Amino acid sequence: MEITLQLKGPLKKYADETELFRLELDGNELTVTELLQRFEVPASSVSFVQVNGIKIELDHPIKGGDKITVNPRVAGG
Repeated sequence: MEITLQLKGPLKKYADETELFRLELDGNELTVTELLQRFEVPASSVSFVQVNGIKIELDHPIKGGDKITVNPRVAGG
């Protein structure tokens, strides 16, 4: 299955500074958490994730054609 993954802001460092790319994944069902683990993105660095523009929980299963956007935690004042 093919998906599109977008790592925003400082999360790009987990994918060689590439923000948006397509991935071909094996046919097994995969959750967003498992996808993030493959890229070694710590959950503590993630604010929220969207699949096809909808905010989802990290245990959400990924399907072929999905666009996953991972948004970082931000700090400021």
